[in-house]
Amino acid sequence: MVIKKNLGKILFSFYLATSLVFFSGCGKNKSPQFTDHGMPDFPIAEDGYPRSDVLMIDGNLYPLENIDLVSNTQQRIEYKLSGSKDYLEVILPRRIPCCKWYLKEDEDVELLVYDLFSLPIADDDIKDGPSSAVQRFYVFFNPDKQTTIQFKWSNINENDKAFAEKEAVHSLFIVLLK
Repeated sequence: MVIKKNLGKILFSFYLATSLVFFSGCGKNKSPQFTDHGMPDFPIAEDGYPRSDVLMIDGNLYPLENIDLVSNTQQRIEYKLSGSKDYLEVILPRRIPCCKWYLKEDEDVELLVYDLFSLPIADDDIKDGPSSAVQRFYVFFNPDKQTTIQFKWSNINENDKAFAEKEAVHSLFIVLLK
């Protein structure tokens, strides 16, 4: 008898909850439809490993300063935006296996897709030390603001730390210009 009395309230609550779930999932999708772009076409050095002196932003090459494991160096790249795109593809060489690139995410910068690729190296050319890996980041940014995308190249032992706490071997700042 109690259930019959409250059946209307129960059905209305169910309808409201279902509507809330449905409409909250129908917002604007920030990310474009990423398909598998496969292995990136990253430049290769004479020894067969990815070049460690360049990075790619949307398919364009930019110099990557010489990085050593002793000092914390910083680099700034100004990137001129074209069109109304609100994301970038950034590909960075891993350089050595014990370090990797980390992206700083905040209210204006968000990681959409991350890929780690090991480029093929001929068995005769394999060496101790360098990494055959490149890291690809698809990064969403706020197109309405002056935005800087920040990366840190840090030891993999820093992996569990927050970005601000990671000790950087190299910091990279990509300043987006309109």
